[in-house]
Amino acid sequence: MQITAMAKVIAKHQVTSGGPVILVQIENEYYNGQPRSFRVGLTGSTADAGPGIHEYFDQLTETYRENGVVLPTTDNDPGMYSNLVDDVDVYGFDAYPVCESFVALCALRMHGRG
Repeated sequence: MQITAMAKVIAKHQVTSGGPVILVQIENEYYNGQPRSFRVGLTGSTADAGPGIHEYFDQLTETYRENGVVLPTTDNDPGMYSNLVDDVDVYGFDAYPVCESFVALCALRMHGRG
């Protein structure tokens, strides 16, 4: 019900109706409880994603479409190329920059020096 209600609001405000919304994020960091090795598989293929993951995204997309949303879809995959590469129009992944200079900058800021 919540997705249906959101979809109706988004449909009224999408760019094709004169509104500012240009993209709809279907889900945020979907994780189905399977260990990363199961989700990614030995080849890095999304074919090994956990049970129901693609069907779940199909149902969410269908709900948005049935309620008038025509915008491209995106997601926030909780690991680069782990789950949903082919399930949305614009693939998005959840990643944060981690390198020595970034860690050092964070450490300086935590201690009031950056």
